[in-house]
Amino acid sequence: MVCAYKKYAETAANSAREPEDFARDLYAEWADAPNAGLGGISPRAYFSAIGDARVMVEMFCETHGKNQAPCPLLLDRMEEAAGECREILKRQIAKSDPGKKEADNLSLLTEIVSFLSEHDIAPPIPDYVRILFDPASDAKLCDAIIEALAPFAAEAAPLLWEGAKNASARQKEYCAEILLHAEKDERTYALLLDLFTSGGNIPLYAGYLGKYGDERAAEILYKKLASCSYVEYTEIRNAIERMGGYVEDTRDFSDDESYKRIKDFSNHEQLK
Repeated sequence: MVCAYKKYAETAANSAREPEDFARDLYAEWADAPNAGLGGISPRAYFSAIGDARVMVEMFCETHGKNQAPCPLLLDRMEEAAGECREILKRQIAKSDPGKKEADNLSLLTEIVSFLSEHDIAPPIPDYVRILFDPASDAKLCDAIIEALAPFAAEAAPLLWEGAKNASARQKEYCAEILLHAEKDERTYALLLDLFTSGGNIPLYAGYLGKYGDERAAEILYKKLASCSYVEYTEIRNAIERMGGYVEDTRDFSDDESYKRIKDFSNHEQLK
């Protein structure tokens, strides 16, 4: 590896080629070169010879335990054996605890969720929903789960409706992001109204209602137009128009702080 890097550095210093090209060449040389630490075989041959999916997953998890990114050759081998790795990774999810204090714990869970999604492996819905409602789960992990559950929103809906009853605002947002991919349901509509009337992130919640498209929400949205900020007004208007409604812009936002910031930024951009 050191020799390959030295050759890369010397060539890079005397060439106009892009750094990405050298990185690709360096990686290819390392992957196929005999490695004394691996008994004289190349890293590519070493990983190709691993036939037990349990060993692959163990190496995958151990790498995260050392705060390192998995070797691309290991990921390639896991992709080839995705079917075999599937159940092992699902068992990892089933016994997971987002509240564990290890620094790599949430990162590992995120990588497992992403791996299963990337290989079109049906998600373990109850476990994903459990993790989603765990207060120790971070945004990156939850985002990965939301993306994974979106195509399975109908199947996840009963668990999400039930969990949302005692959830935080952020957890309700996660539910909404998924449920918007399912068929309309009164329980989903009630959740979206609850978020909007909570007085939290009004622009976001107005967007949810606009995307959901139930015209009953228009009355509530119209009422909010008289007492909201410029940013909120813009998103509420967009939601109403998305439902087929119309908003006549009669409010004066010259004293609104968010309007001033946006206007100043726009003027600054025009002067560039």
